[in-house]
Amino acid sequence: MLCGGVYFIQIKNFHLATHVMDYWCRRPEPFSTMSPAEWKALAIPVDPSGNYSRCTVREPPDGGTGARVVPCTEWEFDLSEYGGNMVSAWNLVCERRWLKTLSVVLHITTAMVVVPLAGVLADIWP
Repeated sequence: MLCGGVYFIQIKNFHLATHVMDYWCRRPEPFSTMSPAEWKALAIPVDPSGNYSRCTVREPPDGGTGARVVPCTEWEFDLSEYGGNMVSAWNLVCERRWLKTLSVVLHITTAMVVVPLAGVLADIWP
């Protein structure tokens, strides 16, 4: 029973380490003094649901609605609520989002293999 509780806490910690906070395309140096709200209004396209895109930016940023839309290569994260975690440290968003899913799958799969194996090994080598 204790092991189950410890594993539950570990899974919850892993969930916190992979929580996705608000993010947007990083401001290039000439625009770094703008607030995030100003940057989004200037350079981030609005998706069909009316929200700012998280994975695309206008090129050039001040080109208006006629500028071409390109995928982001770097992101900024809103760290005010949760602070940094592995998602913000390694940019596990947009086309790299699958890496976050892979880390969760590997974490759970490893536990499913190692825990029973550890029990067998404990019986063999006391």
